[in-house]
Amino acid sequence: MPFKNLAQQTHDSLTRRAVALTGVKPLEVHAIKFRTGGIELGAEPAAIADRLRHWTKLSRRWIYVFDTTATQAERKALVESFSKARDGKTAKFRYARLNDIRGESSTLYIGSSESLRTRIRNHLGYAVGPSSLNMAYWVDAPDIEMRLQAARYPDSLSKEALCDLEDWLSVSLSPVFGKRGSV
Repeated sequence: MPFKNLAQQTHDSLTRRAVALTGVKPLEVHAIKFRTGGIELGAEPAAIADRLRHWTKLSRRWIYVFDTTATQAERKALVESFSKARDGKTAKFRYARLNDIRGESSTLYIGSSESLRTRIRNHLGYAVGPSSLNMAYWVDAPDIEMRLQAARYPDSLSKEALCDLEDWLSVSLSPVFGKRGSV
């Protein structure tokens, strides 16, 4: 019977996972600011590409956050532009989930990756990959300032632990786009 000891087994598993996270801190955090108006179809911004090339030489375990200081009205316009692109199938890419149609959160997306440069290129719309923001395909997007923050963790950190960190961040910050953790 699979349910007989389910609660205890779950408790034991979560306890082991919590212990594995004790004392885990990022080795460093990097950030870059950019404007959505600089994200154009087929023309990857050199400043972003250069920074990502440098960062990805450092490690393979990353958690990243896209956020903005834009007003809620600007974030709502961003959501509308995203929705037009996604619903109009203006790209061959898969789009991230939309969690907040009113754009209430200043956190836009949270993710983790072992290939940060490629993953961010997915979000910018310059590489085909898993569900992403695909910003280069957002027509009528307001020109707002965005920030990409990326925290580098030791390569020795397990994928499960990295996922746990990402999940908690997603649950606590409620991003406009993407998953909100596995809980």
